[in-house]
Amino acid sequence: MRKIFKEKEDRKRGICIKFDKKNYIISLAPDSQEYDDEKWKKIVENNNIFVKPQYSVKLLKYLKSKGADRNTLHNHEFLKQFSKFEKYLLSTGQTLEDIINNNISIRDGVIYTKIKDRNISYKIENGNLIIKDYKKNCKYTVFYQDEGRDVLYKTEEIIKENQKVHLYEFDSNGLIDLEDNTGVENLVEPLSNGKYLSRNASYYKAKSYSELACERKNLGRILTEDDSKRNFVILEYLSNASGKVYFEELKRMIEKKENNVVAAQKCFEEDCENLVRLFNNEPLQKPLYDLPEGDSKILERHIEMDNKQILYIFCSNLKFSKQKHILTPGLGSIFVGPILKSMYGFDYTNILFSLYSKDEKLRNISDEKNFEDLCSNNLWNTTENEIVLIDDNVASCNTMNTLRQELEKRGRSCKYGAIKYNWDFYNQVKHGKLDHSTFDVKTVDFLTILDDPGYWIMRDSINALKEKNGDAYVKMMKQEGLRQAETQDIQVLLQLAEKYSKDSGINLYDMTGEKIKKSSAFLCIKLKEQIKEIIRDIPFQDRGRDE
Repeated sequence: MRKIFKEKEDRKRGICIKFDKKNYIISLAPDSQEYDDEKWKKIVENNNIFVKPQYSVKLLKYLKSKGADRNTLHNHEFLKQFSKFEKYLLSTGQTLEDIINNNISIRDGVIYTKIKDRNISYKIENGNLIIKDYKKNCKYTVFYQDEGRDVLYKTEEIIKENQKVHLYEFDSNGLIDLEDNTGVENLVEPLSNGKYLSRNASYYKAKSYSELACERKNLGRILTEDDSKRNFVILEYLSNASGKVYFEELKRMIEKKENNVVAAQKCFEEDCENLVRLFNNEPLQKPLYDLPEGDSKILERHIEMDNKQILYIFCSNLKFSKQKHILTPGLGSIFVGPILKSMYGFDYTNILFSLYSKDEKLRNISDEKNFEDLCSNNLWNTTENEIVLIDDNVASCNTMNTLRQELEKRGRSCKYGAIKYNWDFYNQVKHGKLDHSTFDVKTVDFLTILDDPGYWIMRDSINALKEKNGDAYVKMMKQEGLRQAETQDIQVLLQLAEKYSKDSGINLYDMTGEKIKKSSAFLCIKLKEQIKEIIRDIPFQDRGRDE
């Protein structure tokens, strides 16, 4: 054996190639030898030889060409894990091209793989292989010692439990509480109980294009890949900035003025995609695009559907067998299109039409322009996919009915519905307490069990935050029956929807199709099931007695 193996760094080295039940020993020295299996087995045992395992990775050349860190690619534990990943997908009938297109991405040298809802990343850190399993929230440090004779794993959480974003924590306005403000000190609002609100007054403040562009650029630099509360706060401010600029640029485009709507839309879509990634337990991505700059100020206003929890829950429970085209009206539903595009790949059209917008300029545009001129693109008219009209919330349904009529005039039909419904308003109309039109539950394609508690609650609570402080905000919300210690806001919205719909003689879970469409009942059932799961995730000591 001394003749066969080359001595280097106090180790005897060589390569063993097994082929056709024979073992070929190729040395770093000029000598070589051939043994059959039985002979080689005895030699290995008698000489205490360590045979370093070799792993076949078909996509190794691809990984190298796409900028994967070479240290990672030379790590045997990575090759071992990636080989398993590759073989599994190939066994399911996927091709190497399929895997490249659907299951691998490389960013800043880090390799990311995905199978169904399981996302894993690989990188070298301080000379060791770091594997992150985002679904399990586990970070594995692999100590590959003595050339593989000794492999040790250290397991720890990617983010601590109190840093994780839980769906049950959101209030009806979309805010959550944080225990730690590190890294987001200027973005959160302190509370007297030592915690912090995830937004402060600056979130709602009127700012110029350049201020929003600079804010987004600076925050993008400190965004990390982990799905933490800190990163959620950053993402909210990023998407808030890009959403406002995108909407302003849409108005400029529709008014036939010079605009940067394409650049703003790219920013908005990548911010919305990151929000989806966070809720899906996927690694976040650094922003690639920059918002357009300028001195013009974007007026202060509230986006009504600014609750990313409710939006995500709603979108994740929609079931589509075919591609759809999404049409969304006004400002309130501005997030719906990009979120659905990120989740399902749907194209979307924003239509700047609203009968009840608080934006006077938007109301004027709605009054003065033809239907076609109000749309962000012409895809709604050219697509072969079914159109789905989605609003943020509905009370009278006048905006939705007007849009449906305009579509029908142009030979286009649509399915329609909203994320939240003002069931109290509906109940009062049905009992003759209000003389007003409202939505027709027989024609709506998807009703929900998410009640809209009223614009004024959001308005007054947010004004309390802007004009006073976080404690004033919490106090105002509690006065309206929200942010209760024993019941989460998502439960409150569910209970209100159930109460007022039942008082109106509507069973939102009735699959017989007698009073509501089966599609509505199906969605309501799915939403209730998910809300139950969300509440079930609350730590036992935080639950009310009825849970």
